[in-house]
Amino acid sequence: MKILLISPPKSKEGFHTLRDEICFQDVIYVPFPIRLGTVAGILKNDHDVQVIDANAMDYSYADLEREMPAADMLIIESASGLIFHDLETFRVAKKKFGESIKTVLIENIVAPAFPERLMTDFPEIDFIVRGQPEIVFYDWSKRWDSPEQVNGLVFRKDGNVQVNPPASLPDNLDEYPYMHYEAFPMDRYSISYLAAPMYEKVIPGIRFRSTRDCPYACPFCIIQPSEARGYDRRSFQMTPKRLVDEIEHVIQRYSLKGIFFWDETFTVNQKRAMAICEEIIQRRVKFTWRCLTRIDTLNKPLLEKMYEAGCRHIEFGLESGDQAVRTLLQKKFPDEKAVEVVRWTRKAGISANCDFIVGMPWETDETLKKTIDLATKLMADNIHITMGFPYPDTEFHRVAQQDGLLLIDDFYPIMINERVRVGAKPWVRSRALSSEALWEGWKKVRSTVNRHYLMHQVLTNPSTWWRYMKLCTNWDDISRLSVRGVRSLQKAISHQQPSPSPYEGI
Repeated sequence: MKILLISPPKSKEGFHTLRDEICFQDVIYVPFPIRLGTVAGILKNDHDVQVIDANAMDYSYADLEREMPAADMLIIESASGLIFHDLETFRVAKKKFGESIKTVLIENIVAPAFPERLMTDFPEIDFIVRGQPEIVFYDWSKRWDSPEQVNGLVFRKDGNVQVNPPASLPDNLDEYPYMHYEAFPMDRYSISYLAAPMYEKVIPGIRFRSTRDCPYACPFCIIQPSEARGYDRRSFQMTPKRLVDEIEHVIQRYSLKGIFFWDETFTVNQKRAMAICEEIIQRRVKFTWRCLTRIDTLNKPLLEKMYEAGCRHIEFGLESGDQAVRTLLQKKFPDEKAVEVVRWTRKAGISANCDFIVGMPWETDETLKKTIDLATKLMADNIHITMGFPYPDTEFHRVAQQDGLLLIDDFYPIMINERVRVGAKPWVRSRALSSEALWEGWKKVRSTVNRHYLMHQVLTNPSTWWRYMKLCTNWDDISRLSVRGVRSLQKAISHQQPSPSPYEGI
């Protein structure tokens, strides 16, 4: 069978599009499409597999139509907020090749929650994959002609939408093949990492997932127990040797400089994280890497070992400056612990980025003030503040619905075609604040924290200027640093406006 995998064109000029399991982001680097790479790795031995990464190649849909080869099956990945945009890929394929090409959508937010509506509203979709795609395709590739026997598939049969039972969960990640790097334009991919306060440096590299699932089930996150999405609060992990085997292979073969570990909590198992670092050091695999993790899964010796192994950037989820709210968000650590771990991280030589969320049901004027206080006290290298979004089938959505805090009942139209995180209008109110007050609160927190960091971590900090000077080795670096500086100033002195919305009157 001829199988074509496509990462659709980017959604915004001047950026590339990161299609994540949670949502999409406009990023300054060129992200490797992990889900497509994983599926291609499953299929490559028994099928003629081709890949077009339109996002990486800067293709428009006109370019994509011209370059698209004939195939029996077309697989794309998408993300919440981009589905309408990305399905143009299927429309182009059907126009060029007719109904003979079967189209498959991989998307893990909207598709599990609204499979029948997607299939009804978009006839260009022939199949939807729900859950972990490698599980579904591993099973389906053994019986293409019997989709009704494949758990995790949604398709049409006799004019009706058939939603099969959820797929099983991954068992032994070591048994899966390497991602099919040979089919991708590996010279195009990059990652970014915080090389200095409020400045990300871009280097050749890829995103890589060594685990599946997360045991914490934070109420705002879609990665919590859901059969349809393929999560059950267990953490499935590659062994350190298997992980470093693949990393060493891709680093050496494609001369990459960096890896972005796209695991929900890289240090969820501290013993495993230490073993990974020791494996990297022992085998002398040289690369810069970054990861996402939690404040309460780190200690000082592990941070020092991570630096020795090449880690230069950690992203922490703190979510709120109010400890009671943090506890409700499954982040059960005091302010002092957060400050201590960020200090350890930076002292080890690793940049610290701290994420906060505004707009949860328990938000008040006082919790917003505490978020400002903690964010400024941390003295991290960057602070990222987003607006909470009540994804269906999350605890956040259930609490907001139960308490009558949702502004609308149907989130499907938003989730297929609108940005739902940074710069997006809140679609809830809290128990104490209106949606308008939450929006104003988000703007105030964001601008206050940005001004503080711009003043104390950049403008009046000689060590930061010295780091900037060392980073600027060419005109591209100077240009990127200048653009970042202008954006930081804009964020610090102005208020960003919400994205246009058809629900503006609500």
